[in-house]
Amino acid sequence: MPLAVEIILSHNKGMPRNQAFNFTINQGNRLFSLSDKNRRLVLAAGFEVLKDWTESELQHGYFVATQLGFILKIRDEFAPNQKARKYQGEHGLTDEFFIDTVKNALRWHAKNEKDIESN
Repeated sequence: MPLAVEIILSHNKGMPRNQAFNFTINQGNRLFSLSDKNRRLVLAAGFEVLKDWTESELQHGYFVATQLGFILKIRDEFAPNQKARKYQGEHGLTDEFFIDTVKNALRWHAKNEKDIESN
């Protein structure tokens, strides 16, 4: 896992790094068998990828945020209530839904960063 994380973070910030994280880490339930050290590495890399996005680009981090929520076993994987009126657009969910998912992940990380590092 250290090599995988190193490769992910060697990609350019933005979409290349985002995609590298998604392609590499999207391993389903096998992620739950990671050692604590490797789990921390993956989480740290994922939150670093999310922090790369500017406020106006946050929606691009949606899949990274939900993957982190999956690893952390967080109910709804940081996603707000998608049935809320403010998230309903003419053709499905609005960008605000995806942006708020990433914001929720970043807020969670700000509150829990020390706990992740120590586990």
